[in-house]
Order: sequence, then C-alpha cells, then structure tokens
Amino acid sequence: MPWQARSFDEILAVILTDRKNLSGGKDVEVLITKLREYAASTGSAPDVSMETLINDACLADAIWGMEKRMESAVRQIFRSTADDEYLDRHGADDGVPRLPGETRADYAARLLYNVQQPPAGGNQYDYPRWAKEVSGVKDAWCFPLAQGEGTVDVVVLADKDLTGDEVASSSARIGKVTSIEAGKCVDSGALFDTGFTVPVGTIIENPFQNKFTIVTAVDNDTHLSLADDIFLFPGETYIVHCQYGLSTSVTANKLVASGGAFATVPYKVQKGDPVYNLDAGTETTVAAVDDGTHLSLVDDIFTESGQRYLVKGLIARVKLHIDDVRPVDDEDVEIFPIAPLVTDVEMTPSGPVNKPKTKSDAEAIMSVMIPKQVLYLDQLRGVATANGAFEAGIADPGANVVPVNYQTIRPGDVVVN
Repeated sequence: MPWQARSFDEILAVILTDRKNLSGGKDVEVLITKLREYAASTGSAPDVSMETLINDACLADAIWGMEKRMESAVRQIFRSTADDEYLDRHGADDGVPRLPGETRADYAARLLYNVQQPPAGGNQYDYPRWAKEVSGVKDAWCFPLAQGEGTVDVVVLADKDLTGDEVASSSARIGKVTSIEAGKCVDSGALFDTGFTVPVGTIIENPFQNKFTIVTAVDNDTHLSLADDIFLFPGETYIVHCQYGLSTSVTANKLVASGGAFATVPYKVQKGDPVYNLDAGTETTVAAVDDGTHLSLVDDIFTESGQRYLVKGLIARVKLHIDDVRPVDDEDVEIFPIAPLVTDVEMTPSGPVNKPKTKSDAEAIMSVMIPKQVLYLDQLRGVATANGAFEAGIADPGANVVPVNYQTIRPGDVVVN
C-alpha cells in the first residue's frame, strides 16, 4: 500500500509500547546481552541505569524504524529500484503503462529505455520501443537501411515466459502491393503459390484503409483474387492472416478446428496469441497449443460449431502497432523473429577448473546473445580461465561463430571435458 507518514500519536504509542514491554521484563534479557557485548568490545560497561538503558533502546527502535521507512522511500524514487506499485506510478507519469503479464524487471528496463532514449519521431531507437509496447515482446533491435535506402528491419525476441518460445509467432504473410488491379492483391515480389501457399478463404487485411476481405483464389505467385476491392494505392501494406477458419465442434474453453494447422511451421500459433470469434464479436488469448487442431483458451468464446475464428501472430501485431504509431511517410518497415543458431561447444580445460560452473557460464553467455552477435572462441576460453583453468582447448566450434541475417546464437550441447 502507499507509504504514509505516521502521526505523532501513532509514533508515541509505539515508543510507549516498547517501554512497557521492556519495563515488564519481556526484552530485558536482550538489553543485558547488548550491554555485555558492549562491555566485551570496549573493556568496560557504560555507567547507565536500567531506566536509561530502556529509554535508549526505545529511542534506537524509533530511529531504526524511521531510517527503514526512509530507505524504502528512497528506493521508490528510481525506476530501477522502485517496488511494483511505485513503478506503475512512474510508468503512469511517463505515459508508458505496464503490459499484461510484464514482470517488474522487464517493465523497469522498458521505462529506463524510454528515459535514456526518449521518443524522437522515428529514429532507430524508437522502433525497439514501439515493438516492446506489444505484449509478448521481450526485446527488439532496429537495423536501419537493412534492405536499402528507405528501409528498416526490426527483429523481435518473444518473451518465453508469456509465449512459450523466444521465436515470435508469425501466422501471417505481410507485404506491400506493387500495383493496383480491381479485386486483386498484387505483389511482384511475393510467392503466394510456392511452398506454404496462401489458403483460399483466409482473411486479408489492408491496415492503412482498415479494411478486410476474403481471398477467393490464388491466381499465381504474385496475384490473389479477393472478394472485395480493398487496395487503392501502390505501397499499401497487406496482411494475409493464415490462421483463419471455422470451428468444427464445441468444447469448453477450446477452439476446435478439424482443418486447423495450429502447430505447423511457418504459421505456428503460440500461447498468448489473441483469438477472435468473428461471428460473436468476442476475443480471448491462447492458453496452450494442444495440437494441430485444438487450442486451449483463457475464455470460453466458441459456443457453437461453424463460427469463424482468426488468430493473430506476434509478428503481425508488432507490424500493425509500429505502422500505427510511426510517421506515415517514414521508411518501409519489415518485422522479423530471431532465427536461433543452435551451437554446440566442446572444450577441454587444464588446471583446477570448476567444470560445472564453466558449462553453466558458457550457456548463460550464449543464451542472451543478440541477432548478428559473433561468438568468439576467446570468449569461451575466458569463461574457462575465469573458473580456474590454466588454458582451454576448444574442439567445437572450430572457429568463431558468425551469424548471418538475423541468426541469434543459442547454446546447444555444451561439454566441458
């Protein structure tokens, strides 16, 4: 609860209670022990009466309580140390509310980032901030000019505690229309009919116009036929939501779709993804992905079979949010999940090394690496020497590990012989 200064009467009552307890003998033994400790450390006992000693003890208790309350008050001044309630107050003052499920540590880090890199109307520090405003994003990085002039790539790390995976769910195809044809979505660089083809009957969205329609046919790799004409200008973003369909049976707090593919890459659904019942106008979130045709839901929103559902992945939600808050004439922005580069390590240190600690430290370093960050062999040797090794031979990897694109190193099998 909020800290409040105590009244004079409340403080006096505490002191009088202490005096009563001490005078009654309840804590006299404690005072005598303290007196003996003082005598042992100084060679003589203080020349005080028991009444004076009781008075001093009451005063010391009052000062101790005051200093503890001051200590707590000082903690609340700073975002990095404030308790949850006061951290929420900092966030309210900063205009940065806490996201559902966001931990104190993650929220404090986001508030500090907002102070250290204040909003600047669309510079490279704004994009990670905007991405982290979406529930389920743990961290994000901006790569300006990644695909040429006027482009920005944003790579997001999903919050594993909220989503079950560091790789953000991507149950949509996102791009820009390159030309306008009536009743069509045209993207000259797309592959609508190659590999994982766009499902006929799925929803396609034009977020700029706030319009939705249905894909009626996949004409070829670059053309989709649509039920409605929703694209007016070249360059408008399209989002094809590939997790769309009909519920086929009713089970409490479940979405059951016999034709679903909820666990299939690349359109895999995750815990925390929003689920919409488009017929009932209700929504909830995924509690668990049971299998390819069953989702456990936080709320029971599918009460009839044949109801239309839509699941929005984290990548699409980040894209929609960033496009909503960034300057409209800003760069062409693409959102990517991290691509884990699982790396095995085998090292043989010599000397009095703590092998379990060497293994856990190496795994810890690799578990927090960011996209494109290189793993140097000297880092691994340094871990071994920090834990007592004279030197360390490394059999695997055979050279520094250099990620490509947005690969992000993560530990595989780490062996310390």
